[in-house]
Amino acid sequence: MPNPFSVPPRGQEPEAIDHPDTHAEVLREAMRGVKRLNRRLGYHRYLVSQLERHLPRGFGGSLNVLDVATGLADIPEALALWGRRRHISVQAVGLDLNPRILAMAQEETREVPEIELVEGDALAMPFPDGSFDVVTTHLALHHFPEDRIVPLLRSMDRVLRPGGLMLVGDLVRSRANIVLVDAACALWGTPAALADGKISIRNAYSRAEFEAFIRDSGLSYLDFARPGYPTQVLLAGRKP
Repeated sequence: MPNPFSVPPRGQEPEAIDHPDTHAEVLREAMRGVKRLNRRLGYHRYLVSQLERHLPRGFGGSLNVLDVATGLADIPEALALWGRRRHISVQAVGLDLNPRILAMAQEETREVPEIELVEGDALAMPFPDGSFDVVTTHLALHHFPEDRIVPLLRSMDRVLRPGGLMLVGDLVRSRANIVLVDAACALWGTPAALADGKISIRNAYSRAEFEAFIRDSGLSYLDFARPGYPTQVLLAGRKP
């Protein structure tokens, strides 16, 4: 029997959301499935808790947030609603390269005016250096080939101001996590999200690969967040 914590080879199969000719309803179903899983499995609460850990006690200022490869912008939405509850002004930008997904995100966030959606390439972002207090990405890295991860992290670092917070979350590949992600998608996802979820976890990077990305990017301020989150890693840190 294989070790459940061993790491199988990384997959290369594209997901439905990566195909430009995926039918609109299948694309919408897959993206909404991801949003539902993030909410049902508590990832939004987890991300907010990690953000709060890095804020000064009693923080009451404002935050300018960028979410890279934003999908349906559920992360900016969660942060904006958290800001409302905490009386913190959160202005969030959701960046995505896919105009079809951005149009869906516009519908999903029409009642959250704190969010601005921008079409753009994560490796050539249309923002000046040091534009944001917080830069995040979630469930996006496994869509990028390995040789683009370090440039992506450096691109995120470029638009993050000194003293700003970076939060980089994604699935982490292991045999145990493959079983857990498959089960979660089957229980709380949609059929399209289940199909993509099975591919996602197999295409994800291992913890050792994340360690190498941190080292090769030179972003020594990033580290694995504590406590962790089942099936995922979150790299977090303040830019010097």
